[in-house]
Amino acid sequence: MPFWAYRGIVRAFELFARVRFRRHPPILARMDEFVANRTEPDRQAVLHRLTLIRHADFREPVRALDLPIVYLTGLADPIVFWPPVYEWLRDEAQSFRRWRLFWYADHNVLNGAAAACAEEVVSGVESGLDGVED
Repeated sequence: MPFWAYRGIVRAFELFARVRFRRHPPILARMDEFVANRTEPDRQAVLHRLTLIRHADFREPVRALDLPIVYLTGLADPIVFWPPVYEWLRDEAQSFRRWRLFWYADHNVLNGAAAACAEEVVSGVESGLDGVED
């Protein structure tokens, strides 16, 4: 990906973030700094991380997992597209118990919906994570 395309993606994210965080002045105050810090080395680091993600295959370890799986995801996740992940977990992971989509969160769902995530985890622990919910 050329640097100009990377900058275009950063600008698009900036516009999205300014709308999303319009009621969060501390975040908006740092937006210009965030955009300014998206340099060529940063682009290279992003591309490296995306390559690692693209080549990662966690299907077998997840199939073998014997701990309850609770999938917490954000609607606007540009890294892990949630519909196929949810469907795969539902169909292939024996220990999948429940999931929750946070419409106002993104890839870093714990940052965007921390209190709601905590409530979901507590609810799951209290219920014993019985059954699959959708």
